[in-house]
Amino acid sequence: MTHCLWCGVSFTPPIRWSTLFELRATEGYCKKCQRKLAPLLHSAALCRLCGRSLDALEPRYVAGDMCSDCQQWEAGEWRGVLEKNRSLYSYNSFLKELMTQFKFRGDAALIKGFKDDLQRLYHRFFKNYLPVPIPISPSRMQERAFNQALLMAELLPVEPVPVLQRTFQNQKQSKKTKSERLQTIQNPFTLAEKQASDVMNRPIVLVDDIYTTGSTVRQAALALQELHPSRIASMTLAR
Repeated sequence: MTHCLWCGVSFTPPIRWSTLFELRATEGYCKKCQRKLAPLLHSAALCRLCGRSLDALEPRYVAGDMCSDCQQWEAGEWRGVLEKNRSLYSYNSFLKELMTQFKFRGDAALIKGFKDDLQRLYHRFFKNYLPVPIPISPSRMQERAFNQALLMAELLPVEPVPVLQRTFQNQKQSKKTKSERLQTIQNPFTLAEKQASDVMNRPIVLVDDIYTTGSTVRQAALALQELHPSRIASMTLAR
C-alpha cells in the first residue's frame, strides 16, 4: 500500500518484476489521477518528427505524417538537427497544475511517479541512446534549487551525462510568435568540456520536461554537433 503523490489517497500499486523485491513502497499516482493524464502514444497518428497527435490537428496543419510546425523547421536551416521527439502526455490542465507544483513550488518528489512510464518510453524509442538533460541557467538553479530535466534523466536506466551547460535563460518560447521562434538567435547552450569526450560519436537523447515549440531541444542539439553524435533525439514528459 502506498499514497498517491498528488492527491494523497492510499492505493495498491501494480506488482511488477522490477519492483517485486524492493523494500520501499513504489511511488506513483492512483488510478483516478492517472485517468486525468492524456497519454500521447495512444494516438493513432503521431507527427514522425515531434510526436504530437496529428488526430488533434485540423487537416490544414498536417501534410502526410508531419505537422505544419515541423515542416517549417525542416524547410530552413534547422533541417535534420533533431532526429525525433517523443513525449508521454499532452500538456492538459491537470498536467499543467502538476508541473507548476513540481517546478515552481519545489515539490521535486512528484517526478518520481513517472519513473515507470519514462523508462518504458526510453526502452521503446531510445534504447542505447545516452541521456543528456537540458540544463538550466545558474540564476534559474538558484531560484528552484534543482534542475527538473536532470531529475527526470536520473530515473532512466542509463546514467545521464550532463555534457551541456546553459549560460543564460531565453524568454519563454510560449511567449514568442512563430516567426520569432524560427529565427536564429544566440544559442544559450555550450559544451561542458570535462564530459564532452564521454559522448563523442554516440547517439544522444536530450531529456526535458515539456516540448513546447521545439526551439530549446534544437538549440541544444546544435550545441552538440561538434561532438559528432550519430543521432540526436529528444524525449519529454509533456508535449
